[in-house]
Amino acid sequence: MDGTNSKLKPQDRIQLRLQSLAYGGYACAKYLNNLIYVSHGAPVDLVSIRINKLRKNFGSAEILQILEPSPERIQPGCSYFEQGCGGCQWRHLRYPFQLLWKKRILKKILHKLTGQEIPLKSVKAAPNPFGSRNKFSLLRSAKGEWGLMKENSQEFIALKDCPQEMGILRRIYHKLIRIKIPSQITQMHLRANHLNQVSLLFFAEESTPSIYKLAFRLQDWIPELVGSGLKTYRGYTHLAGAAFLTTQVGSNLYQVPHNAFFQTNYDQAALLLKKVTKLLACKREDTILDLHCGVGFFSIQLARQAKRVVGIETVPEAVLAARANSKLNKLTNLHFMHSSAASALKQFKPKNFAAAVLDPPRQGLGTEVLKQLTRLALPTLIYVSCDPDKLAHDLKYLLNNGYRITDCLPIDMFPQTWHVETVVKLVKT
Repeated sequence: MDGTNSKLKPQDRIQLRLQSLAYGGYACAKYLNNLIYVSHGAPVDLVSIRINKLRKNFGSAEILQILEPSPERIQPGCSYFEQGCGGCQWRHLRYPFQLLWKKRILKKILHKLTGQEIPLKSVKAAPNPFGSRNKFSLLRSAKGEWGLMKENSQEFIALKDCPQEMGILRRIYHKLIRIKIPSQITQMHLRANHLNQVSLLFFAEESTPSIYKLAFRLQDWIPELVGSGLKTYRGYTHLAGAAFLTTQVGSNLYQVPHNAFFQTNYDQAALLLKKVTKLLACKREDTILDLHCGVGFFSIQLARQAKRVVGIETVPEAVLAARANSKLNKLTNLHFMHSSAASALKQFKPKNFAAAVLDPPRQGLGTEVLKQLTRLALPTLIYVSCDPDKLAHDLKYLLNNGYRITDCLPIDMFPQTWHVETVVKLVKT
């Protein structure tokens, strides 16, 4: 039988026995030499599907009917997931099965791109795989509804609830969707702390009096709201209340600006902090570099053990928060620089640092940063990544430039999704 796309067309309906899970969270199987990716599928499922898109030798499809379900399937417990909400991909799978496939996918990507067998440990499970997200990010539709985009689609799904979020975020969201919010606001992000307090970040093209008015009214209406901010094309503006949300991980306190990055799962953030600290094993005489330090998540802990910690961060509000956090935790051996990673690294010399923690954004370190890191030839690097593909590309460069991997630990920071946080220790050969 001819194995080209001429035998398979968009809108065709076929039966398929799904074989595995893949990068992006899709289930997949071969059909006429085409690899077909299916949302919300599970290995061993026999499904009736409709082909949506086709490219050379691969395509995407949606399930019309599950003819024989996988034994690893469970009830997702969320009607929005069943509609195709892109916030989760694996709510229909048993949690241990999710962890198994996260490791398999990560191992396959690392091996494929680095050409090496990476010493990969089992994925560290979340103690609470449901209701643990501390950040709730929502989009606004043209009709004024709040929700998320359907996965791999331009279709909007209006949300009235999300069982994957912390309870306090769900309660505050229920209040917000009953309030008239100015039409200029296109997104809102809510973050909660360990004390059930919440911060709020709005997105709009520009600030308006109505947005300021709303922010001050919300401070009166919602006692749990500590403050709010606004992100526009021109930058970030603090609106009302406190300028940050204070949260705690382990024994460390952090002031987190409303527009700053912070780990999305507090239980797993504590584990991540513990594992990075243990792998780094810094000594009292060491100076440590924390690249892409954010509000000082790793820096604060490392400063308790090292002689000095230097943090580099591009977001100005995060740098100010990191400096405030060093005072909040009564630490005096930290220095934070507002700079791009590449520009900052050019200022340093080999042997300035005993080790570095690398926690870049999703797009990875970038070629120039990798070049500077290999120039500095630090004895130890700890790389923290939430994207296996970008991690593998960066590891390949480092492995080809004098480093070897001694540890690779995946942590499930994002239950019910295909995403995984990975901690890699590299040492100079």
